[in-house]
Amino acid sequence: MPQVQCLDCLVNKSHKLPYFRSTLSSSQALELIYSDVWGSAPSSSINGHFYCVIFTDHFSKYVWLYLVKHKFDVSHIFQYSNYLLKIN
Repeated sequence: MPQVQCLDCLVNKSHKLPYFRSTLSSSQALELIYSDVWGSAPSSSINGHFYCVIFTDHFSKYVWLYLVKHKFDVSHIFQYSNYLLKIN
């Protein structure tokens, strides 16, 4: 009798490839910053925000999170964050 396997069975038996170590390195805080924009959310927050902008410091793993209403506001948030980091 032939074996019948459902799609869920095959997917659960699959394996992910291992993550490779990054070749990027930083020796001090704020030397390398990652950013990501998430959105548009299916519904807004209480204050009407649809997008989320995240900045992560590679060295310290410190995270800054900003909520924005429009995607075009991301460039303003980036400039504002850059300004705050320079004055500290």
